Amino acid sequence: MPDPTPDLSSLPIGLKDPIIQRFLSLARHYGQDYVKLAMHAAVPLRLTPELVHLLRINFVTTSTSNPWVLEADLLLSPLCEEVVDGFYQIDSEMRQCLLDALRYEPGMGIERIRRVAAFLATYTWRKLRTEPPREYRDFLLAQYFTGMAYHDPKKTAKILATNLKTKLQAGDGQGEILRFAALTQALKEPLYQERKLVLYTAGLERWSEGDNTGVRQMQELLGTEGEPVLIADVELPSLSELLPDQRTNREPISLSYHEEQNVDYLYEAKLLIVGEAGSGKTTLARRILDAAAALPGEYDSIKGVTVASWCFPLDNDRMFRVNIWDFGGLDHRSGHVPPTDMELWAMPTLQE
Repeated sequence: MPDPTPDLSSLPIGLKDPIIQRFLSLARHYGQDYVKLAMHAAVPLRLTPELVHLLRINFVTTSTSNPWVLEADLLLSPLCEEVVDGFYQIDSEMRQCLLDALRYEPGMGIERIRRVAAFLATYTWRKLRTEPPREYRDFLLAQYFTGMAYHDPKKTAKILATNLKTKLQAGDGQGEILRFAALTQALKEPLYQERKLVLYTAGLERWSEGDNTGVRQMQELLGTEGEPVLIADVELPSLSELLPDQRTNREPISLSYHEEQNVDYLYEAKLLIVGEAGSGKTTLARRILDAAAALPGEYDSIKGVTVASWCFPLDNDRMFRVNIWDFGGLDHRSGHVPPTDMELWAMPTLQE
């Protein structure tokens, strides 16, 4: 049986680093195919079941007879964290480790990363043209910029700088401005040649934290004290203009996200339907959404994981959303995590 542990001796960090040790432990537990999928899944900033499935069928050749199980293993393993229901991410240090592993993997390298990035940009651009809901649109935009940053970093820098200028001129608060600043910081590796943009957005993050010394340090590194900063042919205001002592006779910029939005509650939960193949998982999922839905045919069995949303009104006139996860051919003995307070598991069984 081949050793599932990848050769990481060429990575630019030591093999005794805690992140490396965590990666090797997961590799030994889940195997080579899991490692290959995880390396490719590190290119996007966030993941969905659909995106993980597309990455597997387009880029990962597996040796298992049930390759879709890898997708669930990846999303439900300790490698991924669910940040919003249905959206996952790999923590930044582990993501960088996986990207380095992909870059130094024989036969892969930076060209494989660029191929995945090009696929990501094309995939998300097509999705964006369908006018998706706001929360999904934000996810797609982040993925689009990720793909573009590897494919055309100069164009990406100009788009990001233009958006920042618009939001700063409009006086947008922390929420919108920092969304683009944080996105740029997450893409600083592919945008390493766009040094001014990376420094400027780092200064914006320090500004939001009230770290005036950090803002001045970023301004000094930019070398444009008190003067506008030219980034990708886009003129942005000096970071020093954002400091309190530089904003005389101006309205203060709100740095509190909670001042911009009223407190609200999240009305949603997750229903995971697991069980043996042919036990009626897909039938249950369809009938929840539509009591009159046709029964699935003999060849309609789900491969991998599908997610659908079921919404219904509450007494307070709010809508409650249940995200229904249909796991194809997986049962409760797969060793996945137990349900949380916002999760409910359903397991149809075969009748003798």
